[in-house]
Amino acid sequence: NNLYAELVESSAAVDLVDVVNVAAGADFTCVAKTDNTALCWGENGQGQLGNDGGLVDTSYADAVVKETATTLTLPDVQKVFAEQDASTACAILTDGTGRCWGDNFHGKIGHDIGTYLPDEPMAQPVTTDEVAHLQNLKSISISNYSSHGITGSSGEIAVWGVDRTNYENKGCGTGLCGSGGIANAYVADADGTTKQKGAEQIVSGAYFSCIRYKASGHIECFGYSGQGIHGNIIPAGEYDRAKYDVLHTYSPGYNEITNAASVSVGDKAICVTLTTGKVKCTGTGDYYETGGGGHAAWTRAQVVQIDGGGDLDNVAEVDSGTRGSCVRRNDGTIWCWGHSNYLPTQGNSGYAKQAYEDSGYTTVITGATSLAYGAQAGCATIN
Repeated sequence: NNLYAELVESSAAVDLVDVVNVAAGADFTCVAKTDNTALCWGENGQGQLGNDGGLVDTSYADAVVKETATTLTLPDVQKVFAEQDASTACAILTDGTGRCWGDNFHGKIGHDIGTYLPDEPMAQPVTTDEVAHLQNLKSISISNYSSHGITGSSGEIAVWGVDRTNYENKGCGTGLCGSGGIANAYVADADGTTKQKGAEQIVSGAYFSCIRYKASGHIECFGYSGQGIHGNIIPAGEYDRAKYDVLHTYSPGYNEITNAASVSVGDKAICVTLTTGKVKCTGTGDYYETGGGGHAAWTRAQVVQIDGGGDLDNVAEVDSGTRGSCVRRNDGTIWCWGHSNYLPTQGNSGYAKQAYEDSGYTTVITGATSLAYGAQAGCATIN
């Protein structure tokens, strides 16, 4: 295991360059490049590398291929998506359509109807009726049971994967959730009957998801909510929420967050970057993942602290994994908190510490331009 950062290679002794974005999943990682191709590496037991390589793991970045021809690299890739608890990856192409590959449990690849579908080692189109492609995708998130995509300028949220009757906590209202892998369903508004609109970002963990709204700057979450993960008071025994919980914060008072710039979901934590440049988290605290200095569960989002004192600020983005979270600050440094076995920092830390690029912990990571933190590993693109 590498507890400090190393350069990724596309083949022996050849560094991977020209990366646009990086996405980290469950023991695998994918990138999009400036030539509009996608490459992945890591575990491949369910075809999550998308290379049609016989489900063989790889330690080098390998090209994702098209659904119709294994010899053709998937073209026109704009951005790749993966989540820390899922063995599925997706990409949005330059024409606004989506492609997904890997674990197809409950149809979360998005191209067929069914409950238990075969995994896909090649990129498959996300469809609305087994033929027509879902259009105008802006963002994609993937959970253990389903996938979500923000579509169009109105910010509607499409759903594909498990049926509402099998998995109530998708956030779907009456008659708005479809079956299997067809993206013909939409997350419901508060009345449970109309399409949700205005979403700017959606992210998913293993069993719950959160949505950020651009105009209001607030966060809404649905799904598993044990131990107050949603940052809201949850009635006893109500752990799976088909309806939304609005993320709240302490300090000052008990108020809804209205200045969120981004949101990230971990295994049992939610972290939000604010327009002020600070970060607030809520969660169980099992692995120090709330950034408050210990194991205590936070049922309201609170400001992450720096090891040695003071608020973590000047934050550009945050990403959360199964055992902690990392941020990229505007000065190009990486700071993390959580369980030390999975982070490039010295020792377990309930407070944010700088990430290093050497085993002696003498040289901090600088020049970072993007960040992804998956199940048990993290990556950053460096300028």
